[in-house]
Amino acid sequence: ADCVVRLHVGSIKACSPGENGQCFTLAWFQSKPHHYLAAGFYDGTVAIWDLKTRSVLQRVRQGRVIKQYPFHSFSAHDSAVHSIEWCKADRLVVGGVLYRHMRCPLQSVSGSDWLSILASGDVTGEVMVTLLPSLNAQSINTKRPSDRRFPVYKVDFLSCAPPSADSPDAGDHMLSGPLAESRHWEHFKPKSFRAATGRFSLLLKDTDLTDFHGMSSREPGKRMQANELKSDLNMERVQLEAIHKVRFNHNLDAYTWIVSGGHSGLVRVHCARGLLSPVGQKMLQEKRTKFQALYEAAEMVGELEYSPEVQHCVVEV
Repeated sequence: ADCVVRLHVGSIKACSPGENGQCFTLAWFQSKPHHYLAAGFYDGTVAIWDLKTRSVLQRVRQGRVIKQYPFHSFSAHDSAVHSIEWCKADRLVVGGVLYRHMRCPLQSVSGSDWLSILASGDVTGEVMVTLLPSLNAQSINTKRPSDRRFPVYKVDFLSCAPPSADSPDAGDHMLSGPLAESRHWEHFKPKSFRAATGRFSLLLKDTDLTDFHGMSSREPGKRMQANELKSDLNMERVQLEAIHKVRFNHNLDAYTWIVSGGHSGLVRVHCARGLLSPVGQKMLQEKRTKFQALYEAAEMVGELEYSPEVQHCVVEV
């Protein structure tokens, strides 16, 4: 196929091909008529084209090919733009990197559209939920985030019984003598998953999510506050307890469910039943009634408009 439109970065007076580097990502505007196209480049530049523009400054014809320049471009950051998404609520573009920095303490964040809360997972193995304050009502804990947070569960990296002499574990480092009797037991730093197998274990501590009264005085709340002040985090070993992904269920029928997964390969699902409220139950019932009414109306319209594609008739000869 012949090229019809060639997209360039810059403008008619200032256009240097290849100056912005390789284009890593493209994103079409989600709403009709889908005439906006955004692109991210190696040098951190984001360019946006209007494919239906009539401006002579943006569209230049050269023979059979049209050279089109963006109507807006900006520098997102200093590194390459690997991902771009259009905001669903406004004409904004967000960009990010494709990979996750393994030394970042906060690994994943997810928000709930129905509960106005955030769930996060960090490198210490803790999944935490934060309630966002209502800006329409004055609250005493608006400036105290610790009063609006509670842990879902915590993963601890613990030492377990050493392997037997008959089946020693082939790790990265083997210490001389029985590992349990060695004074280096607590300082042993496995560099891989295989090195930690048989020598260490994961302890999962869940929080009772059916009732949040007196959370600050309960053991999970005290542990969360203690970890904020001083946490045992050793970046020289493999972080088997790290939580890499946390997501809320965005369906209205199951908006209190939270799924999380980490370096250990375990995927866990929790239901924050204590977040259910009469307001949420009323909204859920209203949405169900509205959906059923729309579904029944669509069925009635489909039955009235039904016409068979093949019609049979009997002819007497």
